[in-house]
Amino acid sequence: VRQATKASEEQRRSVRKLAALEHQLTASIGQLEQAHVELHRRSESLRQRTRTLYLTGRLLFLAASTVDPQRLAEGLLALVGDDMHALRCSLFLAVPGDPESLYLATFRGLAPHITRGSRIRFGQGVAGRVAASREPLLVVDAGDAAAAPLLGDEYLTTGSFISFPLVMHGALVGVVNLTNRAQRGLFVEEDVERVRLLG
Repeated sequence: VRQATKASEEQRRSVRKLAALEHQLTASIGQLEQAHVELHRRSESLRQRTRTLYLTGRLLFLAASTVDPQRLAEGLLALVGDDMHALRCSLFLAVPGDPESLYLATFRGLAPHITRGSRIRFGQGVAGRVAASREPLLVVDAGDAAAAPLLGDEYLTTGSFISFPLVMHGALVGVVNLTNRAQRGLFVEEDVERVRLLG
């Protein structure tokens, strides 16, 4: 009887040890999974920053080697649009001599009736509001922004978008708009920082 009791107690201890080991193993696996996710996130962030630095070099080279302002604007917008995977993008620039207006310098993916040189006033549409406030605007999902009258803007149609003011030495140079990210992707806060660097 004593031996049976002792064996039973040892068995219970073994079961408790196995349960504790299983708990530790489960916790370790969870921590390993979290570490893997964090490593992937940091790796992706590093890849994005490396890409941004590469594009910054391309932008500087383009600016130094292009004398035609129209070709420069088109090249700059193409680089930023490609980097951000934006199927629709536009670049508005300040109208010389008119501190309250922007003109459409270049674009891609917009409706056929929209023409280069079109003007908007500060406060008009998304780009006009961003020009007036000089604050970037990020809408992760335009469906969630239906309460604000943003979707009526023909330059930003649908989907997630970024509208970013370009300011140099305290003066507004223009506004860049990026929308309709490829594969129905959404723009996030980190993308705004990338646009800030490129801008």
